[in-house]
Amino acid sequence: MQNEKLQYFKEKLENLKSEVEEGIASLKERTKPVSPDVSLGRLTRQEAMQEQNMALENLRQAEIKLKKINSALNRIHNKTFGECIDCGDDIAKERLEIMPENGLCIECASVKR
Repeated sequence: MQNEKLQYFKEKLENLKSEVEEGIASLKERTKPVSPDVSLGRLTRQEAMQEQNMALENLRQAEIKLKKINSALNRIHNKTFGECIDCGDDIAKERLEIMPENGLCIECASVKR
């Protein structure tokens, strides 16, 4: 991949990384334990715990995405960005535009499902 394209994707990934890190910080606040002595008003403790569990899952997904972003930035540094990490084929530019953190071509990604 050309250096200018690598730079484009590097900037895109760094912006995405900042967004995901901000989201993680926010989600960490929402995953704190629900205290039994706090008055919840109309919201029952069970509903608060359910929201906490959803936030925990969202946090888990965001942390996975952050790892993929960091891996993609590493591949840019190593000049292997845009190559499938399984088969070595080129990843379609359209796929990278939508999900630049993706390290798999469409064929390998469909096999992993």
